[in-house]
Amino acid sequence: MFLNITEKDKYGINQKHYTLTQGDSCAIVSTPKDSEGEIVSVELISKCMFRIMDEECLLYKIIFEKEMTLYDTYKFIFNFLKAESELIPVGKHFYEIEYAFVDGGLNTTNLWKFDIIKQGIEEAT
Repeated sequence: MFLNITEKDKYGINQKHYTLTQGDSCAIVSTPKDSEGEIVSVELISKCMFRIMDEECLLYKIIFEKEMTLYDTYKFIFNFLKAESELIPVGKHFYEIEYAFVDGGLNTTNLWKFDIIKQGIEEAT
């Protein structure tokens, strides 16, 4: 099972809250944006990273990361494989999508919740 629910973060920005059953697969698509929320040409991006982190004393410890691949003219895609999701501990985590620009700048457009639930414990929506 894979769910995504749009929620507002503490800054009022819409974020996707993802829930994935451990051992399942999913695909996440992201459109690069600058710090003002404007769409950025993928030609200005040198790398796009997807990370899942645990929260430890308000510091984020990366427990998984994978480079996203170019999907089309304006988007990147992350394919979360079954074998990869099996390695993420069941629990509440955070994810981020970070863009590295060719000029050396960085922008994390998304930082929000990513929950991994145990097989057979899927919640009703």
